[in-house]
Amino acid sequence: MMLLFLTAKSQSWQPGRFYDVKGNLSTGLIRFGAGGKGPIKDEAFIEYKEDAKSDPIKLSASDLRSFVVSRDSFIVAASSGWSAYQLDFVQVVVDGPQRLFVVRGGGSGSGGGGGFRLV
Repeated sequence: MMLLFLTAKSQSWQPGRFYDVKGNLSTGLIRFGAGGKGPIKDEAFIEYKEDAKSDPIKLSASDLRSFVVSRDSFIVAASSGWSAYQLDFVQVVVDGPQRLFVVRGGGSGSGGGGGFRLV
């Protein structure tokens, strides 16, 4: 598995879907990387709402298996020092016999950076 580190950017609401830890699929609108406090300390989170008129809810990484926002797919990963969070999201860039993941983070103002890491 190879990781590429990039700086996170706030996103607006995008069409998306997620699988929770029980395997249930929910579709609606997702905002990823918006900042602020998440529901569980030391875990990344997304915001979800069923439609444009619904109230948003925050879903912590431990609530999710994976999510798709627009055309980008993300999975939950345990951080080993590449993130300020213990559980964070990595983008699935290539899904095949060899997988390539992009880490969108650095969290807590570390600014991220560029580079590759083979894990």
